[in-house]
Amino acid sequence: MDYFVKTRLSKACSNILEERGMEVLIGEQGCGKTMIANHIMYNGKYKEWTKRDIQSEELETLIPNEKTFLHIDDLFDGYLYQEEKYKWWDSLFQFHSRYLGKNGLVRLIITVKDTVMKKVGVFINEDRVTKRSS
Repeated sequence: MDYFVKTRLSKACSNILEERGMEVLIGEQGCGKTMIANHIMYNGKYKEWTKRDIQSEELETLIPNEKTFLHIDDLFDGYLYQEEKYKWWDSLFQFHSRYLGKNGLVRLIITVKDTVMKKVGVFINEDRVTKRSS
């Protein structure tokens, strides 16, 4: 039984995910990013899809061939070399152009702590990000 209460945030995340094929949830540690990601993955429209929790580096070699919901939890958590960061963003861009939005068979949701995003020096337009805070 599902006891998760749909909120405006979870609905907004679902809508963005459906529209763009990918959603990034940024917020403080413990604020519920992973809970929202899991709720979206395991309920509603994506209930019957194949689910995979993956590491960020798997995007380079991943070839989804069925309806697949991918989840990267705590992106960039831990130490990351500068050159690895750029390589990862490049692999995300390539994965996005190959699989997300084209055929509707793949969805990707990423969670990342706000402090980690600041530390790795990633700048994202605030209008395009769904933020969560406790």
